[in-house]
Amino acid sequence: MKIVGAAPIVWALAATLLGAPAGARAGDAAAGAVTLHVWTAWDAQAPETAAARQQLAAFGTAHPDIRLDVQNFDPGALHDRLVGAIAGSQVPDLSWGRPGWLGGFARMGALMNLDAFAAGWSARAAIYPGVLAALRVGGHLMALPDAVRPRALLYHADLLRNAGITAPPATWQALIADAQRVKLTTGEDGFGIAAAGARAPQELAMYLAQLGLALAVPTPDGKYRNTWNDHPDQLAAATQVFAFYSNLMERGAIPTGAAGWDGTVEDENFALGRIAFEISGMWMKAREMRTPQAMADVAIAPPPTGGQAATFFDVDPIFLFRATAHPQAVLELADFLTGRGYQLAVHPHDSPRRDVTDDVKWSGPFLRLAPTGVALPPVPMGGIGADIGAAIRRLLVKNEDPPEVARRLGADINRDLRAAGLLGGNG
Repeated sequence: MKIVGAAPIVWALAATLLGAPAGARAGDAAAGAVTLHVWTAWDAQAPETAAARQQLAAFGTAHPDIRLDVQNFDPGALHDRLVGAIAGSQVPDLSWGRPGWLGGFARMGALMNLDAFAAGWSARAAIYPGVLAALRVGGHLMALPDAVRPRALLYHADLLRNAGITAPPATWQALIADAQRVKLTTGEDGFGIAAAGARAPQELAMYLAQLGLALAVPTPDGKYRNTWNDHPDQLAAATQVFAFYSNLMERGAIPTGAAGWDGTVEDENFALGRIAFEISGMWMKAREMRTPQAMADVAIAPPPTGGQAATFFDVDPIFLFRATAHPQAVLELADFLTGRGYQLAVHPHDSPRRDVTDDVKWSGPFLRLAPTGVALPPVPMGGIGADIGAAIRRLLVKNEDPPEVARRLGADINRDLRAAGLLGGNG
């Protein structure tokens, strides 16, 4: 789709907002209209897609010197298209993307370093700080946020009521006790977890963050490292997290079969009312629409914590490509996409801006948790995710000691980072 506008662009204002060099700005203006190639992966049937197209048309009307050539790809194909475009030096100027692509594209040298832009970025003060942290690679801001989706505790209020529980659990200890009580009084299982698949490291990252830990942290050399085995206090805290997993199984707070669940199975069991609690996301709205009776009593609360408040969130990035011939126009479009007007129209339920919120069931309770959100480190997660799944299964199935599982997983993560050429520090 090509969208063409019809009103003069104000280049002086763009320079103020974006920190643009005057020479580049004048050159773009003198050359007449520029064309920006924009790649998306929108669902054609989703209402936010129509809103996004309308907003881009409005941008074109306000900026006749910037022509937008928008191409929409199947979400499953966009990543491969971008990888091929980077390899062939034929990248678009701007693209939507997924969180797991950020680190790889940054290390390929494909993305703009946005540190200078951020100094004058009009939206910066409105963006949740944790969202910005999730878009940093090697200490540098390498993408801008399009949407954010925090995780929360979902629970079946009727099951809790039938078990005599008056409020959702706020701590790990309360979660275990309530799960036991649900099982004893109603016969349904209490809590669900993901011990496999992409959700396993996400859930673990949330529990670790509640005790001030991360799967891997940036090092001064721009790489990453798991530091549990370098610091006894961190290893002790990681041990607490893995002891929580062990306690879930030992005390019957999770069903025996949960040791083999991934996120899809976890969500299915919750949607059908087979478990009282799970940690999940806004996408469960679609499940509610498919099984309205089974999910009529679902309510949402902050995740139970073992320490400080923390949850996991996905931050969908907007990629700005370094090879663009029109950096000032790209930055102006990016400023627009993260602005309040666009976000209100396109992302009223999952915006990364603190001034775009609502109280809808599948939005407000989640967005209120965004200030405590953490993301996965921007490193290849294939090997790390497999090691995390293996560690959780050793806890749940083989009943291994939490201190040994914590120590071994920390070493395994560093081994995976070393294999990827990303192990920093003294490793």
